[in-house]
Amino acid sequence: MKLTKSLFLAFAGLGLFACSNEEVVDNGGIQGDANVVVGVDLANLRGSSSRAADATEETPDGLTTPVKLNSVVLTLESQTGGTQTYDFSTELTGNPTSLTHTFDKVRNPIKISVSINGGASEELELKDIYDDGLAAPLYAETTNFGTADDSDGVLTYNVTLAPQHEIALLEFKGIQHEEHVSEGCLFSSLTFDGMFLNGVKLHETTGGYATFSDWTAAQNNVDAPTFTVINESFLKTDAVTPVFPSESGKCYAYNIFPEAGTNMPKLTLCFSDVTLNSGQAIAGWSTGNPLYAAVSKYKLTGIAEENGQISPENQTKYGVDADGYLTKFMAGYVYKFKDLVVPDEAFGPTPEGGEDAQVIATVTITEWNIVNGTVEW
Repeated sequence: MKLTKSLFLAFAGLGLFACSNEEVVDNGGIQGDANVVVGVDLANLRGSSSRAADATEETPDGLTTPVKLNSVVLTLESQTGGTQTYDFSTELTGNPTSLTHTFDKVRNPIKISVSINGGASEELELKDIYDDGLAAPLYAETTNFGTADDSDGVLTYNVTLAPQHEIALLEFKGIQHEEHVSEGCLFSSLTFDGMFLNGVKLHETTGGYATFSDWTAAQNNVDAPTFTVINESFLKTDAVTPVFPSESGKCYAYNIFPEAGTNMPKLTLCFSDVTLNSGQAIAGWSTGNPLYAAVSKYKLTGIAEENGQISPENQTKYGVDADGYLTKFMAGYVYKFKDLVVPDEAFGPTPEGGEDAQVIATVTITEWNIVNGTVEW
């Protein structure tokens, strides 16, 4: 994560207490021994989602849910006395919006930090966060203990750490094939090998994207493991169209770093065992080769419009253009893509998919924020 986090340093009722002491040591306003009372503000870490391959309840649009807190650890560093830590392992039930702990008899504290779900000051890498779901890694620190309040005869320093979201979560469900109604289905056999995110960012702040030329390359890249293996038929059997995932309340999900414009990762579906029906053809494809279908656009639904277009205020809030198409994925949002129907026109011989059709993924948002929507292939 970034070395500097957004920190709020005025939190009523939380403080750092220093006992009177004749020895005076100047250290950013903190003098002598102290009891350090640290508040962790979690109220802004809300949003919503189900998790990849986990059975969960459906989350309505526009709701928020807490970050899943697997661990919250405070670290206090002092000029003398070394480093102390505190693990909030017993205080995490009930989705708390704040946590507080007191470090006793500390001399010359110089930095307080909080690590949530293993978050650290170092830059995040995709391979470490892609499957974290709602348990986002977060980190915040400060060396500023504020101005002392000694109105009750005891030096009190108010310190609050407020970590911010660093990643977004994409969820996909309801993936299915839509065959031609008038012309008949393009395929007589088609196996859904799996899916991956193409063009996904590998690091939080530095450069580097993973773009793949085929399904095998996507599975072999350990730095971008945003793929899911399926290996099931994608075609209708006995008038029943398979839907992926088939289990109710489940989805395929990937954590990513916020990205905008042409750098937004594209969901890419991969297919093998392809046999076309008599008289059917796909431009540029030859028998024995795989096929692909790729999302070209993501679109948000349910955003209030004015005169048929989304207001500038909501465009900024949700990262969309006037027509609702996403222009960026934003940190702290869960993007829930449902009912991804893939038409025959969307299939093509490369990971770019079909040339004559767009697949639009429609998404609904929530802050966690949840957003629901659609996709274009």
